[in-house]
Amino acid sequence: MSLRFKSIFILALSGLLGVFLILSTSEPAPAQAKIGIVVDGRELSPGPPVIVVENRTLVPVSHLSEALQAQAHWIPEQRTVTVAKGGDVIQIQVGSKIAVKNGSPLDLGMAPRIIGERVFVPLRTVAEALGAAVNWDGKTQTISIVSGTEAAVPERVYSPAFPAQVAFTGDGYLWLVDGTTENSKPVRITHSGSVRIVGWSSGGLHLMYLLSPSREDYTAENYLWVVEADGTGARQVDPKPVEGVPAWSPLGDAIAYKTMDAGGKGADRNLKVAVVNGGKVEVVTLLPEGSGVFDFAWAPDGQSLAVSFPCTEDRPLRVDRVTLKGERTPIFSLGEAGMCGEPWAAQGFKWSPDGRYLAYHLIPQSASLAADGVTLQVLDLKKPGRPQDLGCGLMYPEWLTWSSDSTKLAYILGEGREATVNKRLCIANMKDGKIMDCSQGGQVDTQPVWKNAPPCGVAFCRGPETLNWEGQTSYQGVLVPGQRIWLRENERMAQPLTKGPADTADYAPSISPDGQYLSYLRLNRRDSGSLYLKLLDGGKEVELLRGLSGDGGYYGNYYPSWVSICWKNSYRPLLNQVEDLLARQYKFYRVLGKEITQQSINFNGSRVEAEYRIKVTTVLGVASPSEWLPQKGRIKFLEENRARLSPAVLQKLEKNLAFWQEELQGYIDTPSEAYDHIKVIAELDSNGEIKKDTVQFFREDPMGQYVPLDMNDLCFRTAEEMVNYGYEEMKQLAAEENI
Repeated sequence: MSLRFKSIFILALSGLLGVFLILSTSEPAPAQAKIGIVVDGRELSPGPPVIVVENRTLVPVSHLSEALQAQAHWIPEQRTVTVAKGGDVIQIQVGSKIAVKNGSPLDLGMAPRIIGERVFVPLRTVAEALGAAVNWDGKTQTISIVSGTEAAVPERVYSPAFPAQVAFTGDGYLWLVDGTTENSKPVRITHSGSVRIVGWSSGGLHLMYLLSPSREDYTAENYLWVVEADGTGARQVDPKPVEGVPAWSPLGDAIAYKTMDAGGKGADRNLKVAVVNGGKVEVVTLLPEGSGVFDFAWAPDGQSLAVSFPCTEDRPLRVDRVTLKGERTPIFSLGEAGMCGEPWAAQGFKWSPDGRYLAYHLIPQSASLAADGVTLQVLDLKKPGRPQDLGCGLMYPEWLTWSSDSTKLAYILGEGREATVNKRLCIANMKDGKIMDCSQGGQVDTQPVWKNAPPCGVAFCRGPETLNWEGQTSYQGVLVPGQRIWLRENERMAQPLTKGPADTADYAPSISPDGQYLSYLRLNRRDSGSLYLKLLDGGKEVELLRGLSGDGGYYGNYYPSWVSICWKNSYRPLLNQVEDLLARQYKFYRVLGKEITQQSINFNGSRVEAEYRIKVTTVLGVASPSEWLPQKGRIKFLEENRARLSPAVLQKLEKNLAFWQEELQGYIDTPSEAYDHIKVIAELDSNGEIKKDTVQFFREDPMGQYVPLDMNDLCFRTAEEMVNYGYEEMKQLAAEENI
């Protein structure tokens, strides 16, 4: 909880702003109503006292002003409260339903009153006068307030490490945070202009973004930039502005992009490739200016691209494969040269992972017609005949997602440019050509992503259809209240993965490659929210970052995305190595609890290194001390050598044995906790998997230095070796006593 909201509760408990508590002529206190209050998506808990009089909700002005980041001042001689926020000043007089805002009368609808030594005011009228939006949910008996507060400085809320690096926007600027390091703070990358995030390179070494010099003009030109994953080395790739959205190669640090004339006056219709290598950027031109390039998409091999050329007087609509050497081969063409009606061009490509299928949209030359829906097709390059029609949808390649085995394409179908109605999830099966409609009546589906770890499925956004926001320039609430992230696994019905307040909406789902984690945006208003994380197997939702902000996009599509996640997809195999180590270490114990916290993880080429903090709670895995393996060896030594030992030595050995019996009984009866800091280093193959026999373990010593873990330690030995250890220990004690 932020300090801002804590202050609300501290105020109620500690008597701060005591001027509100030292009031006279107090009315009898009516019964408090059981009404919850949510401000900017966060419920006030404990909430302020709420009363309802003549169907109007009244709350203490002190609580309301604090929640809306306003300042309140009590003038006792005038029985007046002055509330100020930004440039607005409201004067509220107890007993009068007419207040004064910025010198003009303001009808509160009901006179404020003093109840229980607090000034109570009508919640809705005062909140709206301070620039907030107020909504009432009768089903949950909750009042939701969306404040008009300026964008907050982003902050990390969850301090433990999590397996991702995150790029996000806040107030138009670019921020990075390294989630793999405990307590690392968001780092601001840009300090002027406005940013559009493109995404991380395939290896996560670089982030690509578009930077516009203007913070106000959304039609201003964009320039292509890259920055290192640690936030250093930000540099402009090309001096010319870019057209459209650049794309990373799926296999390396190469960027394909198109440019425009200086000042953004016209498209160059070219295709360039920039290779980011350390601190250098090398740019080559695949197709020169005037080549007529309309759109492109990297093929999965990273060595070629599908390039679209629109219909002209000299050529039909055409899509070619262009290699990095500039070699061109046709993929398909439609129509005839000079016959440029509909379709006019192919756009919004999405290759299947195996490179066999290519999905694309066929668009008319009229942008207005294209905005309301275009034809979606998929072509089988092994059977380059008639492509399969998938229906009509909006031209968003982000709404196309392939399964890892390339057999299924999940996509969003539905006409109309508004992204909040008439959009439904469909899945096309490439094996039999069948299309499954996975929609639900009255609900709108968007932003599908494939979960490729078994059991496989599609995660997507789903919420109640609505156009309540349309035409309201001052609308501040979320566009689809109650929208959540859903998951449809295999052939089962879709189920919601996330839960949240009714006036919030979840967007931008991202699933870690191993299927363990889901990240998503939770918006508390149309232009701001937080980044959340949860385990897909039912773990609780955790707020990671607060203060993310951006634009609702074209008719509510929420593109460009406010966030880009770079999952550290080798963390799970490395964590498995740690869990295997603990299983070996505690194989003779009964483990009651185990906590493994990843403190940091670093990838350097094919080498990965991580640090873990470990806590293990155990009892001995035996019913009696004599069953403990080393104790068995001690008892065995006494049984075999009792007749040969002197009475004095025998007495001392039996005394030691009794001491161990008592000590072991304590470890059987009482759980004990063991703490450890472990570092793991491993080498990865080209698929990101850990190479055999490359894992090294290190343990932190008392001086805080990591030293190689001794795999000959007693805890790693076999049962026979444990018994022999106890036998030899007793033998050594007998020898010392004889000396």
